[in-house]
Amino acid sequence: MNDRKKNWWRLSALFLLAVCFLSPSGLVYAGAVQLPATGQQGCWDAGGNVVSCTGTGQDGELRSGQAWPTPRFTAGVATVTDNLTGLVWSKNANLLSTRNPEFDQDGVVGDGMVDWANAVAYLSKLNQDEYLGYSDWRLSNIRELRSLVNYSLGSPASGLADEGFFNLPNGYYWSSTSAALALKQAWAAGVFFGDLTVKGKVNKYLYVWPVRAGLESVGLPETGQRTCWNREGLEISCSSAGYGQDGSVKAGEVWPTPRFLVSPQAVVDSLTNLMWTRNANAPGPAQCAAALSKSWEGALDYIECLNQNRYLGYEDWRLPNINELESLVSYEVNYQTNTSNLLSVAQWLMSGGGFIDVKSSPYWSSSSLASGPGFAWGSNMYAGYLQAYAKADQCYVWPVRDASSVLGDINGDKRVDLADAVLVMQVLTRTWNDGIVSNYPSSGSDLGGNGRIGMEDAIYVIQSAAEIR
Repeated sequence: MNDRKKNWWRLSALFLLAVCFLSPSGLVYAGAVQLPATGQQGCWDAGGNVVSCTGTGQDGELRSGQAWPTPRFTAGVATVTDNLTGLVWSKNANLLSTRNPEFDQDGVVGDGMVDWANAVAYLSKLNQDEYLGYSDWRLSNIRELRSLVNYSLGSPASGLADEGFFNLPNGYYWSSTSAALALKQAWAAGVFFGDLTVKGKVNKYLYVWPVRAGLESVGLPETGQRTCWNREGLEISCSSAGYGQDGSVKAGEVWPTPRFLVSPQAVVDSLTNLMWTRNANAPGPAQCAAALSKSWEGALDYIECLNQNRYLGYEDWRLPNINELESLVSYEVNYQTNTSNLLSVAQWLMSGGGFIDVKSSPYWSSSSLASGPGFAWGSNMYAGYLQAYAKADQCYVWPVRDASSVLGDINGDKRVDLADAVLVMQVLTRTWNDGIVSNYPSSGSDLGGNGRIGMEDAIYVIQSAAEIR
C-alpha cells in the first residue's frame, strides 16, 4: 500500500474516532460589533480616593471598547445626532411637556410625565404629525437609552446639557423594552445617575425622549426582545401593538446564530467578540481564591492573579466594564424547555449559552461610580438590573478578554470544535493543510508557540473538541 493510501486510511480511522466524541458544529457568524467604551477615564481605590490608573486593571485604565468620536454629538436646530451610535434624539429631552402638554397625566401640570402605554401612544402622535418631517420616531430600547450615559461624569445629564440637549428633568425615562420577568413592567433608565431599573406600566409616570435612527456609526446590539405585551402584561401581536415596542422594532445589530461558541473552559460571544470563562464563578487556580465572591479590589486582585498564572494560556484577562457585563443580558422572555417556567438571565445563559455556574446575583464591573467612587457598577444576573454597590460588598467575578485568539483554534473561527479536530488530523497525516488560519504561528492559537502544528496541538484540539479536557 503506498503512502498516500496509508495516510488516507489513517485519517479515516482518526475521523471515525473523533465522530464518536464530537457533535457537528452549527452555523458560524463571522461578524461582531465593538461595544462602545463607557467614557470612564479616572481611577479610584476602594475608599473613593483618586489613584493613578497605571496597572490597576480598572475601566479608566483599559478603556475597552470603541473610542468615542470627536465630537460625540452634533446639535442641530431641534435634534442632536449621536456620532457614536448614529441615533438622532430630540434636542428637547422633555418634548411632551412643551409641545403636547395634553398628554401629561400624572396630576402635575406641565411636567411631561406619562405611563408607559401613553408614552408609546405619544410617539405615534409625533409620527402622525410627521414631527420635523419624519414619521419614524419611537421610544428607544433600553440599550439605546443607556448609550447616552457618560460614566466619567458624576451627573451624566450635565454632560448632555453641554452637548446641546435641554429641558433635562431629574428622573427616569421610559424605554420600549418590557421587563421579561415582570411583564406588567418596563425598563427605564435614569440619565442623571445611569442606573437601569423596571417600573410598572400602570400608575407609574416617567419621562419620554423621542429618538429615530440615523446613519449608524457603531451598531448597538439588539436587546433580544422578540415579543410584545400590553400594560396588563398579556402577550399581544407585535403587528397590532403599533410601531414602537422593542419586540416590534428590534432595533440594533442582529444576534448571530449561534451566538455563543462553547469550548470546554471558555465561551466566545460572537456578537461582541469577547471571550468569557465558561465557569462564571471566578474559576482558576486555588492561589487566586477561585470560586469565591469578592470585594471590588479583591476582584481586581483575582484578575491579576489569573494573568500571572496564565490561566487557560492567556495573560490578558480583565474585569469587564459595565457595557461588557450588560451585553450578556437577554431582555426577551425565555422559558425552561417544555415548561412555562420563566428563566432568569443567569438560567438563560446556562441553558442557552453553555455557561456554567452563573449566579442570579450581582457581578462586579471595573467601572466606578463617578459621583461616588467608593462604589462600583455591577449587574444582577437575575433580571439584568444595573446599579452601584459599595466596593467593600461581596459580589461575583466573571473574567473576560478580547477573543483575538483561542488556543487550538486551527481554522480561525474563534472556537475549538470538530472542524479543528479534522483539520489538525489532516495536517498530521499530510493529506491537506488548506484552511489553517493564515497567521497561525503569531495568532495566539499556537499551543506550543513553536510556529507549527504538532502532536501536542493535535492532542489538545481533539480533547478540547471532545470536551474531555
